[in-house]
Amino acid sequence: MKKKYSGIHKLRKWKEEKIQNEVGLLSHTLDNDKKKLSAIKSSVSDNDGCIETILKQGSVTSTYEIGLHSSYMNHLLVQVQKQESLVEHRSDEMRKKRLELGEAAKQRKIVETLRDKSWAEFLRQGNKKEQKELDEAAVMRYAKRK
Repeated sequence: MKKKYSGIHKLRKWKEEKIQNEVGLLSHTLDNDKKKLSAIKSSVSDNDGCIETILKQGSVTSTYEIGLHSSYMNHLLVQVQKQESLVEHRSDEMRKKRLELGEAAKQRKIVETLRDKSWAEFLRQGNKKEQKELDEAAVMRYAKRK
């Protein structure tokens, strides 16, 4: 006998594995985004006091260089904001995928339980039928002896 729910179980298991793969990929992407954010923040902190240091040392810098550096710092700060937004968005996606994974695992487990119960009932019915046949055979042998 083909077990009941085996097709549904395979489908649910496949769906769960698919979501697990998506979570893994999303986790990898989120880690890369966090590393990129860290690198940008590092650049900001490295270049933050650059102009002040140059001016304190008395080096002659043109207003063009100061403006260029200021523009670069503004660009970095905008990049930090964009990257932080992206990391937050990916974190939200990750939370949603993990909830989806939990739900998929729960659905698969429900189908497993139903399948196992169905199989146990099939075996119990088979054992009951077999016992009934054995009882009938014993009664017939007893009746033949008398």
